[in-house]
Amino acid sequence: MTLVLYFSNKQYETETSENKKRLIRRDAKKFCLQGSFLYYKDGQSMKRVILTEEERMEVLTEAHAGHFGARRMQEKIGSRFYWRVITQDTLDWVSTCIACQKFEKVKTEAPELKPIKPVSPWYMIDVDLIGPFKASSKGNRYCLTATDFFTKWVEAIPIKEKMAVATSQALMDMFYTHGAPEVVLTDQGREFWNKVNQTLFENFGVKHRITSAYHPQTNGLDERTNQTLKRAIGKTLDGHQERWEDKLKEIVFAHNSCVHASTRYSPYRLMYGREPRLLSEITGDLPEVEVADPDADDVEKYIQARAEKDGETFDKVRANVAKAQGRQKEAYQRRTKKGTKRFNISPGMEVLKKDERKHGRPGRTMDPDWPTKYRVTEVGDNNLVQLETMDGKPLKTKTPYASVKPLRMTESAHSDDPEMLCSRSEEDALEACAALMNRRVEDFRAMVLGQHTWLDDKVIDHAHALLKAQHAKIGGLHATTSLALLSTVPTPAQGGEDPSMVDYHQAAMRTHLFASFQAGILTPFPSTARGPTAKAVHAIEVDVHCLCRRTIRFGIMVGGG
Repeated sequence: MTLVLYFSNKQYETETSENKKRLIRRDAKKFCLQGSFLYYKDGQSMKRVILTEEERMEVLTEAHAGHFGARRMQEKIGSRFYWRVITQDTLDWVSTCIACQKFEKVKTEAPELKPIKPVSPWYMIDVDLIGPFKASSKGNRYCLTATDFFTKWVEAIPIKEKMAVATSQALMDMFYTHGAPEVVLTDQGREFWNKVNQTLFENFGVKHRITSAYHPQTNGLDERTNQTLKRAIGKTLDGHQERWEDKLKEIVFAHNSCVHASTRYSPYRLMYGREPRLLSEITGDLPEVEVADPDADDVEKYIQARAEKDGETFDKVRANVAKAQGRQKEAYQRRTKKGTKRFNISPGMEVLKKDERKHGRPGRTMDPDWPTKYRVTEVGDNNLVQLETMDGKPLKTKTPYASVKPLRMTESAHSDDPEMLCSRSEEDALEACAALMNRRVEDFRAMVLGQHTWLDDKVIDHAHALLKAQHAKIGGLHATTSLALLSTVPTPAQGGEDPSMVDYHQAAMRTHLFASFQAGILTPFPSTARGPTAKAVHAIEVDVHCLCRRTIRFGIMVGGG
């Protein structure tokens, strides 16, 4: 306002120092006043200076109507307008746009890998299914796999179908062989999450833990086991796919008898306290050995010695696994993926949740990738977060850290998001609309219309999306215009024709839509025309007013038929 005052009457604000006055006079050479607007002289072009926060918001909103990126938006604004922090304001506006955040193509992952710490042998196992394979000679097409978190011992049991009864029987056979573990970790598949298996777990006193949907990393131990088994099976079949079950025990035994990279022991050694005897170690005829019943004292001594040895071994295993997990954690932190971002999530934050079901489903290519806003209530040590809806209802299952991202907001948040629209009262919206429209018509038209002649189809589509959020039963542009919710000034309105079947006054549409987007609601938009009704073409003035009672007058050409 200092420069405006100086250009208006060569005066300065009260108590302006001489040094400040010199700076004003120096800066004034870069500007000029035309009518009531201040312009910045940038070479051969003239850019209008934006002085108020209200004007700045209007410029940013209009420039971002197509929801393009910050660079294109800045180029569009920078060629017409000027203010000192235009670059930062543009970046902030795009980064906090709700619609852009919902459609943002970005891969996310947790900022820190949090491995599950093993406790003891067969305390916690990871269970999954692989298949379908080609039916074996016994009619089996799937394989239930289980991996022990501590020893890395693997079990693989062929089953005929991916059903609750089949998986329950396989789990029960495994429990009768090795005993029931304390915890079983599975995914959310119906073959695991059902009444049959829940009864089985309850009877054996097993805690059933569920991984997050669409997030195999949580069940990563068995996912790696599955990949290893499938590769090994494929290498041994030599084209005979139906023989996969015949090779399964051999492959599982080979895995269990090999030293694991994390524990530095073989799974067999950790489960049985000894290494297995291999066929290659058996040479010649086996000697006859007379076996006597063991002495009770010898058995007790063996048990004590075995317990001491196992205790030492298990301590080493825990230390080795901790080192291996540390290396994996460092590698995870160093790994950089193109387009991958890592966010820090904390309780109380508002986040957007990724729609994992969208991909691969027909007819959903235009749906947002991050459609819904939630609030974080808990962040677990296993990179899972507990979410609740914005009205406080908790989700039934936890969400992977990598499936949420922070919702970026500013104090002057965008108002073109349907969720935000529905939360605003009509009274507040109309008040905001009135405030925005309460300005000079020439200024408003210059701001909104620019050099555009016709209303962009994207603006119409955007308006229709807002209407759908407010009025669910509205469908189609004609229905919309017929209800006067996206109404304009139809050129032959005086003839009583259907407004949905005629052309619209594009300037009036753009102006009203612009104000509506800022206000956060699309208001009914009745129009009246002044002037004689005749069959020839007439130039008339049209008063356009919305519910805020602010009238904008346009001169247009109308004609009769």
